[in-house]
Amino acid sequence: PVLTHLFNICLSTGVFPEKMKHARVSVLYKSGDRNIFSNYRPISILPVISKGLEKIIYQRVMSFCEKYSILSPHQFGFRRGMSTELALLTQKELILNSFEKKLLTLGVFIDYSKAFDRINHEVLYAKLRHYGFRGTPLDFLKSYLSQRKQSVVINDSQSSLLAITSGVPQGSILGPLLFNIYINDITSVSKYVDFIIYADDTSIFFHGNDLGKLADSANNILNDIFIWSTANYLMINTKKSKAVVFAPVQKAVCRGLDIYLGPEKIEVVKEVSSLGVIFNENLNWDEHVNKVTRNIARTCGALSKLRQILPANIKLLLYNTLFSSHINYCSLVWADTSKANRNKIFLLQKKAIRHIANVPYDAHTSHLFREYKILPIDHIHSFNLILKYKQSLLSNNACSLKLRNLR
Repeated sequence: PVLTHLFNICLSTGVFPEKMKHARVSVLYKSGDRNIFSNYRPISILPVISKGLEKIIYQRVMSFCEKYSILSPHQFGFRRGMSTELALLTQKELILNSFEKKLLTLGVFIDYSKAFDRINHEVLYAKLRHYGFRGTPLDFLKSYLSQRKQSVVINDSQSSLLAITSGVPQGSILGPLLFNIYINDITSVSKYVDFIIYADDTSIFFHGNDLGKLADSANNILNDIFIWSTANYLMINTKKSKAVVFAPVQKAVCRGLDIYLGPEKIEVVKEVSSLGVIFNENLNWDEHVNKVTRNIARTCGALSKLRQILPANIKLLLYNTLFSSHINYCSLVWADTSKANRNKIFLLQKKAIRHIANVPYDAHTSHLFREYKILPIDHIHSFNLILKYKQSLLSNNACSLKLRNLR
């Protein structure tokens, strides 16, 4: 009753309590020299009670966005029924459709530096008004973002409070949705290209049959993207932004292109990591499978050392946590890779399952897959395809993906 009364007062007055705006920031060491600040990751901890109030507002703001179709269908991040896998499947389909038409696709993968921290509050308020937020709801969102403070906590020491003048709160429920609203109009820069947006990962795809004309057209639109980004106080990291020319295997492509984001040229490469999956110029997934096999081979090595130390159930837990997660992540995107690539993974699966069961290296594994309820890689792809199709039927997802591209 106390929280209900408090939340009702907040909602009716359009005021977010000041005490709920104080974040405690802990630092988590990543790697490298411990004396270099950039080798630490800040973790923002918000008051627990504030999360409950945020969830109520999130549901109302999202309901409003869905009712009036405010968010672009090109946005896949932090939305019900959307995922990184759906974003990448859509991205893959765009490229394959070009292959069918014997066209080239130029993909530009933009990296924004600390995008969530650079959100300009006044610009966000203007966009909220543009999308129809008025009165008390807008006042509440303004109150939610304004006069926020944070302090850094290391061991038993705590710094003084420092004002936060931009960005959305890290670790918040409402922050990612406000970020989506902030970047939503980037797709209005051009209607002649395809956007795939997941949070601050923005990919843009240009299609054509003449590489020179494609590059010229891309540079004109990318200049507009740069202008939009500058006007919205977002900084593009041109060192990390990349471009890839996607083409069928039989089509020779010259990579000597000059692609610019504003005044700076970005690198044209053979492959790029997009939301954790490596897309190469021919979409054969060789580089991605190599990355996956490197990761799961390390897990196999660990299981080998522990095969006679740990019980099978603990080793199985390690497999599901450290091995299975890699081969399941966005598996439908790269499921059409070559049989040789799939076999690399299958051999490591068999190796891992022998370590779990602690049987000889030449022992048969068919019964072990059944015993430990582990699906071979080909069955994983089939299972995930059926699951995705079922989900699309239940959600009536508007994004219709061709099943032949998921084989």
